[in-house]
Amino acid sequence: QFDRFDSKERCVFATANGYLQAIDEDGLIDIAREHDVIIHLACRPGDYIIKGNSVLALEGIAVCDQDLQDSLISHFFLGRQRTAEQDVEYSIRQLVEIAVRALSPGINDPFTAMNCIDWSSNAVQSQQHFRQCSSIPWANFRSGSAATARSRSFLASSWRPR
Repeated sequence: QFDRFDSKERCVFATANGYLQAIDEDGLIDIAREHDVIIHLACRPGDYIIKGNSVLALEGIAVCDQDLQDSLISHFFLGRQRTAEQDVEYSIRQLVEIAVRALSPGINDPFTAMNCIDWSSNAVQSQQHFRQCSSIPWANFRSGSAATARSRSFLASSWRPR
């Protein structure tokens, strides 16, 4: 997945299978600062992770030892199903399913369908704004990156009611 990296010693591989439910971004930023590296993510919340696939790569380090790999992988939280914690797309899919069911002939509830459209529109707009705030969302963490902090706080508030 990381063609521009000439060595697998700088990649970190998944140690389990499951849906990526959340990433501890603050922890990854702390590690990036401590080791003066850039962390490039190959996945984002909502992705299904397969054991042995690379989940991130490090730039600015010659070799990633086992202790550093274990520390980095501990900031990825996998589970048996997707969650809405950091996965906005999952929430949008749920709203779409509710809207479609509300419009089915057996239920015929247009008010619920309209509410779903309103909330999903809000989520799409928030997601679009989130992408504009960060040059590469969910892709890298640079030590001291203001864009990362701004994007993270925006994403966390994107599903709160107005």
